[in-house]
Amino acid sequence: MVLTEQELDWLQLAIEDNNKYHISVDNDCISIDECVDEENDEWDSVFVFNNYGQDLIVQLFNYIGCNANHV
Repeated sequence: MVLTEQELDWLQLAIEDNNKYHISVDNDCISIDECVDEENDEWDSVFVFNNYGQDLIVQLFNYIGCNANHV
């Protein structure tokens, strides 16, 4: 289970420009949102990860070099 190239690209954007992008975590969806109106703190979802919860956590741990799996 690995992150897709598209997921890695969006994740990198969110890391590099965390004033413009933030990550919204819900119980069944994780998305990257872009600031569309800073003055009114308005954000629009621009990308949704394929996985969430335990699946995404395992993917992220494996991406950073850990040997992670579901138990």
